[in-house]
Amino acid sequence: MEVAGDKLGRPSHELKLIVNVKIDPTEIEILTQGVGFYPAYHMNKQHWVSIDLAVVESTTVLDLIAQSFSLTNV
Repeated sequence: MEVAGDKLGRPSHELKLIVNVKIDPTEIEILTQGVGFYPAYHMNKQHWVSIDLAVVESTTVLDLIAQSFSLTNV
């Protein structure tokens, strides 16, 4: 989805193409300290992150989507 940067805690209103994925809560803080990862837009921020698809490598995104699927398909 497209979300304005300010909704992700960025100073710009520039639209960002993001995907939200469910993550193990122990990994949230580590990921959100990295470039392209944000506390989840419009989701529970303890279990979800938003990923900027223009910044994060596609292999990383695909791995996190697979992990998310595993966590939500319980």
